Amino acid sequence: TTLAGALVMVSSLPSYSWGSIRLRPSMRLPLLAAIGLLAGALFTNPWPTLAILSVLYAGALPLAVRSYRRRSVRDAAGAA
Repeated sequence: TTLAGALVMVSSLPSYSWGSIRLRPSMRLPLLAAIGLLAGALFTNPWPTLAILSVLYAGALPLAVRSYRRRSVRDAAGAA
């Protein structure tokens, strides 16, 4: 598991970044509450929480790759 995490960190796979996420003002408070619950879960049950977060991250990688490909095709079409 540690090796897989290390390989993903040094790979060139595209992934979502926090800076690219734009939140509506109505979603900021619920997201802040969810982050607080996540922090509480990390303190009370760290290993199951980290396992769930790892699965969610791994599930988001194919979506990020697909999004990156769509954007690069759109940018290439716009530049031509």
